[in-house]
Amino acid sequence: MTALPVPAETSLWQDFAETARFAALLGWPGNERAQREAVVTWGAAMLGALAETMQRDVVLAGFDAVLARLAAAAGVTVAEIAAVPRFAALRAEIERGEGAFAAARGEAEAEARRAVIDPAGGWIALASARGLGAITADLRRAGTGPEALAGIALALLVCAAEHHAAELPSVSVNRVLWALEAPGRSLTVLKQAWAKAIAPHLWAALVLEGGGAVMLGPSLAEDTVAALIETAAGRARVTAGATWLAEWGRGFVPAGAQRPVLAGRKLLRIDAAPKKPPLPRLPPEMLARLREYRAPVPL
Repeated sequence: MTALPVPAETSLWQDFAETARFAALLGWPGNERAQREAVVTWGAAMLGALAETMQRDVVLAGFDAVLARLAAAAGVTVAEIAAVPRFAALRAEIERGEGAFAAARGEAEAEARRAVIDPAGGWIALASARGLGAITADLRRAGTGPEALAGIALALLVCAAEHHAAELPSVSVNRVLWALEAPGRSLTVLKQAWAKAIAPHLWAALVLEGGGAVMLGPSLAEDTVAALIETAAGRARVTAGATWLAEWGRGFVPAGAQRPVLAGRKLLRIDAAPKKPPLPRLPPEMLARLREYRAPVPL
């Protein structure tokens, strides 16, 4: 199973690649081909956006604006400062699409290929991908999908065990899943999500590192997830928390149960040192919901 990459200090394109791979693992944790197609598609889109900003006319306009500010600061005319040999030569290179301008654009494209596009399968992978719109829509749906639901359940479970064991008749997966039931999100759907998820620890870490928003809501806020995964520090916090949660789940045995809640589960492997994430106390409405649960009585 694919191991989640551990974030590190990287270049701009390398950092983009780490963010894209992290997002792809969230969206398709059991599908390496879908992960590669997502990464190469996002990389190509980023490169296309960069190419637009590096169009000759756009760069010339920016260059002329800089010359105008320099002229104002020096108390000379724009024509005078533009005639300085170094500035004149640089502007001529931009007009011809040569020299420093061409080198900068070529270097950006080469680094994008090295860091993002080629490791994800190159242009062939891009040609077979489903397209930016479909991939991005799938990733958004992942925030309400089975992996996210299982992660929210795990986050709720660990917080209940940490702070509220004495206030509840029991702390169990069934109690938590029942508390998360809502219109459009049946108990059957929740149980299936819990049984099949391979990255509940990763999604739970996102919930807990994102402010501990363990509530009855159906999904995680996109801006919260983006803020965490777009920086190396945020990704490091999530991976460390996910490792800790996997270990916790393999050791926590609810009262009356015969084995830990994540025993025997094939979870997404994450190569990071474990660190306990923030575990907030649950809001009163969630506690009330958890108390209402009654285990089914066999007839």
